Parts: sequence; C-alpha cells; structure tokens
Amino acid sequence: MKVSLNEIKAVLIVNVISAPLIYLTKDFALFPLMLQIILLALGCIGFYILYKSSNLRTAVTVFMIVGIYGLLIETLSIKTGFPYSRFSYSDLMGYKIADIVPYTVFLIWPSLVISAYSLSEFITKNRIYKIIYTVILLLLLDLVFDPVATGLGFWIWEKPGMYYDVPFLNFMGWIFSAIVSSLVVFFFLGKRTLENKYLIMIYLGNLLLWTFLSIKLGMYIPVIISILIFVVLFKKYNLVQ
Repeated sequence: MKVSLNEIKAVLIVNVISAPLIYLTKDFALFPLMLQIILLALGCIGFYILYKSSNLRTAVTVFMIVGIYGLLIETLSIKTGFPYSRFSYSDLMGYKIADIVPYTVFLIWPSLVISAYSLSEFITKNRIYKIIYTVILLLLLDLVFDPVATGLGFWIWEKPGMYYDVPFLNFMGWIFSAIVSSLVVFFFLGKRTLENKYLIMIYLGNLLLWTFLSIKLGMYIPVIISILIFVVLFKKYNLVQ
C-alpha cells in the first residue's frame, strides 16, 4: 500500500491553495463558517473511508467512542487542567456544547486517529507497534498543529507555554489521549487492517496544511519537524511509489 506521486501532488496543491485562504480570511466574519465546513468535510470523509475499509458497525462504533472521548477529555481539561492544561475555545470552530467544547471535535479527533493508525500500518505490521507508531504520529502532528491553531486563535491557554505559547503539558495530554484512542481502534478492528491510502492522505494533508500555515505565521520549528516527518516517510519507508 503506497501513495502515488500524482496523489501526493494533488494533496500538495489543495493545501497550497487552502493555507493562504485560511490565513487571509482568518479575520473575516465568514471564517468560522468556512472552518466548520472544512472540519465537517474532514470528519465525514474520515468516517466514510473507515466504513469502506471495515464495515458500518465498526465505523460507527469507533467514531462514537473516540469522538465522545474527545469531547469528554477536552471538557475535563478545560475544567480541571488535565490532561492538556487549562484552556478555552473561541467561537471559530462552531457551536460549543454546553458552551465548552465545539461539536466539530466529535468528528475531527476520530479522523486524525484513524488516519495516523492507517499510516502506522504502512510503517509496521506488528499489531502492538501500530499503537506505538500511531501515538508518535499524532504527537508529531500536534507539534506542528497546536502552535498554528493557538496563533490563529482557535483556543486560548490559561497559562501559555514556551513552545509558541503551547504548554508542555498539552503534549503529554496528547500522548495520553492518543494511547486511549488508538487502543479503541486496535480493539474494534481486531486483526483486520485498514490499509487505505486515502486515510494516509488525510494525515499528510493535515500535516501539509499546518506546515504551510506555520510558514505564514513565521513558526519555523513546526516546519522543520514537518520536513523531517516527510523525509523519514519518503526516504526510509518509501511511502510514494
């Protein structure tokens, strides 16, 4: 299971166009609606691909459990500071359930988890190692994603940290949540594999989008991290055919 060069080029072009649009419209009233459409599309595409790669029951179960987990764990963090540190969402990501967590989290988090899990299947065939690589891939994505999201005002940290205002505890929280969520996927997939290059492209597309936005915002450590991820995937694991 590899991704063709033309498919990589298509993902690259989409995100080269998307990143400036997001950056240039971030201060306009229409931006929250645009963002919600993108996030909803991402979630629905992720669900559909998971359904086609497994079955309807598995797709619904995984999305329900991981999505609800995402909502609950973020609510817990907002209220108590565990596991991500205390923060609050702006209104950019849509309606906030109980005025706490945007509903879009329900679809975003499962999509990110299954895309990282699918990519881990390309890296290793060992079932236990898949969980480890899924956690690593999600952490690396967050090292690129969270500074940009913070810079764009998606959320505000109560006590900003040293890494582009993102607290160190946030990344420990991502490791915790990634372990929990990947175990859910691992359990419900059983011995089946996703082996879907389109799920892999969801991960790569997210990484590219936040990388381009990192450049726009002058955040170069995330850019370096992203470049290293792509070099490893393309050179060491020969992701592209």
